Amino acid sequence: MLSPETKPATASRLNTTWLRLSGRDNWTPTKAEVYSVEWTDLPDQIDSAVGHYHVVYSYWVNGVIYTGKFIDYGLQDEHYFKRGDELEIRFNPERPSHSYYPEMRTRTNFVALCLAIGVGLGIIVMLASFLLRSTQH
Repeated sequence: MLSPETKPATASRLNTTWLRLSGRDNWTPTKAEVYSVEWTDLPDQIDSAVGHYHVVYSYWVNGVIYTGKFIDYGLQDEHYFKRGDELEIRFNPERPSHSYYPEMRTRTNFVALCLAIGVGLGIIVMLASFLLRSTQH
């Protein structure tokens, strides 16, 4: 099991909000064991320090073993899960084969920032256009 100081950085608050809205935050927590971890660079990058981890894990529910997986974005040189590490996942009590890792990091913050910049620039262009038209009349 990873100690708190070696645990990957936590997920986006937007991810937490989505889990609450979708009801997944009410799924049952349980311990899982990491089966494998594989690092992959981001597409079109050579020797990039930023990329994602492909993680496969297994967990038991009512005597049945299940397998889950997730892709977690991060840095290649950070302390990360290794085979045999324990992590907490959540599974759907009605369909135990459905699970997720709640601390998974996605590109949500990056996409939200890009969207906000785009919307902001669009508003500036529209405002400038409006002001130019009103000063010409």
